[in-house]
Amino acid sequence: MSNCLYILEIANLILDMKRIISYLTLVCALAFVSCGKDSGNDDQDPGQPGGSTFLPLSISFEHPGVMAEQKTSIKYLPDGHTIELYSDDLGTANPYDHLRQTNLYNGDGYFIKRQIYQDGAVVESIDVERTPGNTISRVITSVNYPDDDYKVKDTFNLSFYDSATFKVMKVDNLLRDRYKNEFRVSRRFVFSGSSLVKTQGGTFWNQSNSASLTWPNEEFVYDGQSRLSTHTRDFFYGKSISYDQAGIGLDSFYQVLGGVDGHYLNAPGSWGFYTHEAFTSSPLKLVLFNNSGLMEATMHISGVISEVRSIPNGVNYPNTEIFSFDNILDQRQRVKQTTVRSKNEVVAIWKVEYPAR
Repeated sequence: MSNCLYILEIANLILDMKRIISYLTLVCALAFVSCGKDSGNDDQDPGQPGGSTFLPLSISFEHPGVMAEQKTSIKYLPDGHTIELYSDDLGTANPYDHLRQTNLYNGDGYFIKRQIYQDGAVVESIDVERTPGNTISRVITSVNYPDDDYKVKDTFNLSFYDSATFKVMKVDNLLRDRYKNEFRVSRRFVFSGSSLVKTQGGTFWNQSNSASLTWPNEEFVYDGQSRLSTHTRDFFYGKSISYDQAGIGLDSFYQVLGGVDGHYLNAPGSWGFYTHEAFTSSPLKLVLFNNSGLMEATMHISGVISEVRSIPNGVNYPNTEIFSFDNILDQRQRVKQTTVRSKNEVVAIWKVEYPAR
């Protein structure tokens, strides 16, 4: 494996191809109490998870001709510190058919733990260790799939410092791959307020200098309404995002799900190299792909998306691919359905349900 270059941006999809479908469907994730089945959560305090009428009750996703509709339900437990995500078998009356994910928060509203389940067993986990002041100090991830003999536990050490008007998050870890290579990795994430504006990646070699891992350097630009407008990298495609003038995005839901400082936890994407569940995952994050392009879009995170367009990047990434988002709003201007098209072909249908009041 001489001078082997792993590109993280596609590693989660290509190194582990047998889990691509799981990536798109496992949780159908990060959603929400079923609306068609009684949830009993409509009258909660709007300041509590699930109480706001702008928090979804369910999200469904389908890829026509490839993947049938998948739907997820959520339970906000009475203690106020636990969110459980369930896959919803559409043919049953019970919205909580299969537990897929549990998220835990401390008494101050900070995210501390996630567990992902397969057939009742924990197969992935994220544990966040914090200082007494709730600053993140370590993130520990583990992967343990019964159908895979590769088991891994990774520890990420975090530190923060200020640089001019920016806050920098430094992430250091020793990463082990399934070939028993070890890589000492150090990355930096630069924030302006809660907005990620730059990442510093690099190439990191194993102990014998025979294999390497490469993360790109990235830049993020926001419009006057603090919405992400462009995301560029020093390799692979960049992307630009346009938004509809009307409609309300899912800002409140992302804030509830991520906790007080979820923007830090979301910045690296997937914490573990072999985990297929990023901190924000399907169907909140859609993988957009066609014959020549592959991008991701975090659905309506700070506005109602109308278009995602690839930004060409050198001879290896020369194409401009356009994904249009046709949105349907309800009477309260909440987005309830999005049809994603590429070259007039429907590549995804995304639906969301809310409380009636």
